[in-house]
Amino acid sequence: MRKLISIITLCFSFTSISALAHDGVVHDAVDSKTASKNAKHVISEIIKMKKLNGSWAGIDAVSAEKKMGKKNEEWVVTFNNEKIENNDEQTIYIFLTLDGHYIAANYTGS
Repeated sequence: MRKLISIITLCFSFTSISALAHDGVVHDAVDSKTASKNAKHVISEIIKMKKLNGSWAGIDAVSAEKKMGKKNEEWVVTFNNEKIENNDEQTIYIFLTLDGHYIAANYTGS
């Protein structure tokens, strides 16, 4: 139950980041390096909102892969932080549009 509440809180908290991150204009697709950079920026913003532990600040992406989302193909950028005690929250997934804009984030990857 605590994990579900954490995920829900995390998702609702990111709504404001999504509004700031996407200007509504369709741009060219970004590469994995740019997707990782954008996702790292999202993590920084979440830390500033105090919704994510500050130990995530120096963490680099483990992977950035294009995957089929619910409606469209999207980037899924994965970060791991072994400093987090709760194993269920050691990995965070940042979802971005193919042009690099924030969609969502969670601990489940789906």
